[in-house]
Amino acid sequence: MKKDILILIPLTALLCFSCKKREIHTETLNMDSIKEIHINTSPTSYCSTTLYPKNCFFIKDSFLVVFEPKNQNNFIHVYNNDTKKIIARFGQIGKGGYDFINPRLITNNIPAKSNEFIIGDTRRICKINIDSLLLNKNYKGEDYADIPDELRLYNYILYCSDSLIIANQTGKNQLTFWDRNKEKAIYKNIFLRNEELKVTDLCLTMGIYDAYYTSNGERIAIAYKNWKQIDIVSLSGDIVKRVYFPNYLFNQDKVDLYKDKQNIEFSKDAHLFFTYVASTSKYLYALCWNNTKENIKKGKAFSQIYQLDWDGNLVNIYSFDRAISSFCVFKDNITYAIGVSERNLDLNIYNCNYINTKN
Repeated sequence: MKKDILILIPLTALLCFSCKKREIHTETLNMDSIKEIHINTSPTSYCSTTLYPKNCFFIKDSFLVVFEPKNQNNFIHVYNNDTKKIIARFGQIGKGGYDFINPRLITNNIPAKSNEFIIGDTRRICKINIDSLLLNKNYKGEDYADIPDELRLYNYILYCSDSLIIANQTGKNQLTFWDRNKEKAIYKNIFLRNEELKVTDLCLTMGIYDAYYTSNGERIAIAYKNWKQIDIVSLSGDIVKRVYFPNYLFNQDKVDLYKDKQNIEFSKDAHLFFTYVASTSKYLYALCWNNTKENIKKGKAFSQIYQLDWDGNLVNIYSFDRAISSFCVFKDNITYAIGVSERNLDLNIYNCNYINTKN
């Protein structure tokens, strides 16, 4: 019987954080002086009408939009924030002309009016106007941009204008820059490739450097799942700053490489770091676990949120009384959090109540 061969790759082969062509601003954060804000959570009445919420966000002061992609019909619920009642539903998953194939909620700063939000799928980016949705139950949304074949595998749309779309997609490159006028794509990785590391590009981007992405329309943030690190990138693809948190190389000796399959596996004692990011025009918010997957599944780990400005400076740390999977930021305050459980059976939307601050 053929056996897979496990090779432990040394840190110097796995990680390349220096640049030969130009100097990149890097910083290892000193977190001792950063404020830690403690948040208690309490259930909301949204819990009785949501089953599998994945994300939520505000439109104006009045409406909470909840994204539930497991719902075949009406994967968008719009609530009145005062009464906590559903006032509109939207979104059919399917292959019809107005249906959505594998819908994504796009919360980055794509140009939209204050009463609009953005839904994308493998064919198009669509703007949804709240006022039109409330007035017409048959409202289908307004197409904003077509998705070319070169972007069909996108995970995040990070920027979209009349001339340029920037996306992260499943593949061997972290960022794709699509010139809408020339219909041409430029691909770029932000991590630095070590030619001595004989693994596929796909193994690097989707394994070793798997990450979560967000944008404020001017810069892009990349928060890494397996390394306690966040990269700030310009819309031209230049690195503004690499932000390293203390102990950011915790997993350096916890990666196994399958030589024959050119695939990687992290050991059971490896830590999971960033698993969700959100942004406003001023700040980015990154959900960090800093614990093992096993402890997270058993409910023995609570996550924190790191708030940074877009120059990569750490502003606040938020600690919770429960584990959360995502959260809602409105006017630079964390207002709601979505819980997490091993089998996603107890996902609820919780109020976030700020109780005290430690300096």
